[in-house]
Amino acid sequence: MMKQLLCALALLLTFTSQVSGQKKTGNVALKAIFNSAGNITLPTTIPNLTRQLGNKPKEINDDVHSTAYEWQLPNGVNISTLGEPNDIFAVFLESKTTAAVGGLPYKLVLNETSKTSCNTTFRAFNVQPWGESGLTFKRDGLFNYLDFNMDGKLVSVSQSTFDFNTIN
Repeated sequence: MMKQLLCALALLLTFTSQVSGQKKTGNVALKAIFNSAGNITLPTTIPNLTRQLGNKPKEINDDVHSTAYEWQLPNGVNISTLGEPNDIFAVFLESKTTAAVGGLPYKLVLNETSKTSCNTTFRAFNVQPWGESGLTFKRDGLFNYLDFNMDGKLVSVSQSTFDFNTIN
């Protein structure tokens, strides 16, 4: 009896350590970056996002953005940042698939939410056109940028502490 109990305990400990060591995936990882209001807490840091997402980002160096960081989630969402490692002021969520991906700020769903519904939903926040096919508005102290494909479906959501329109 004692031997069976010890075996069960060992099996439970093994399972627990495997589960706690697993990387977060899909919408679980995605939801981890949002605060109780459903927004990305900005500014933030790369160490904080790494902890929330459960894996390290790929570091991207280019002449335009200096260093950016990027995470590829199993659900087809690409998360990238703008800012210094200890002062991230913008986060971009982009769909790399055609599947619907929920769990976003304001109950938006990538590849499903329409531009028309966003115009209606965010009218109270003075929603404005952004770029060629996007919308922008300020809510909860954050500047929000929504981009849509040619079919009018949401393909990316960005949140920032500053207005991208002020960049020269």
